[in-house]
Amino acid sequence: MRISLFSFLAVLVLTFTSCASQYNIDGNSSLACLDGKKLYLRTKSYAQQSTHSINLDSCVVIHGRFSFGGNADSITLAEVYMEDQILMPVVIEGGELLMQVDNYGQTVTGGPLNERLTEFMQRRLRYSSELWELERKARKLLFSGVPVEQVEAQFAPKRDAIVQKIEDLEVKFVLDNHNNALGTGYFMQLADQLGFPTMSAQLRRIVEKAPASFLRNPQVSNYLFLAGYTPTKQQKVRK
Repeated sequence: MRISLFSFLAVLVLTFTSCASQYNIDGNSSLACLDGKKLYLRTKSYAQQSTHSINLDSCVVIHGRFSFGGNADSITLAEVYMEDQILMPVVIEGGELLMQVDNYGQTVTGGPLNERLTEFMQRRLRYSSELWELERKARKLLFSGVPVEQVEAQFAPKRDAIVQKIEDLEVKFVLDNHNNALGTGYFMQLADQLGFPTMSAQLRRIVEKAPASFLRNPQVSNYLFLAGYTPTKQQKVRK
């Protein structure tokens, strides 16, 4: 059967475009400090022995407006940077996304994973605000002359309780999303915070409860190898 050149090219285009999805992020910001600044949309590549950032796109904030766009081969967790400062995470999941950055926090809407991420980040922000308020009260007492030991005794239990709530929230978030880019991406963000491959108590809580499919993820399994962690027999046979 003969196929015209036009039909062949059409099939070829569809084949290549089906391998990647287009995404577009429209951003709004009410923060004057961002105007005129260059923002970068970055993801990370985890090689066998190193981690490096990949710039997916960049733009300049003009009158509070900015935008990113491109093609994504897969759904992945990325981050928006201003120079080397992280502004917020975002899931590259295709389609039209709306990003809002203001004094009340950061949100991304337009995709199911981003909306799930935004809900999580808002809950985490509330705990972080509680920590900030505790630190403010503690500094106020210290400046007024209250001994350090007395201030520490008063605020340490409250601070530790909030920190534990944040850790529990993060562990639950990764486990609840073990089968999508949020779980893997946030696990690797927690790992990056440690500075070098090692197993914190929080990471151990995650991998000891996560299904084997999560541990087999190339990024996770590579990190566990570098950190010297060996899954137990129960973990290996867990579905």
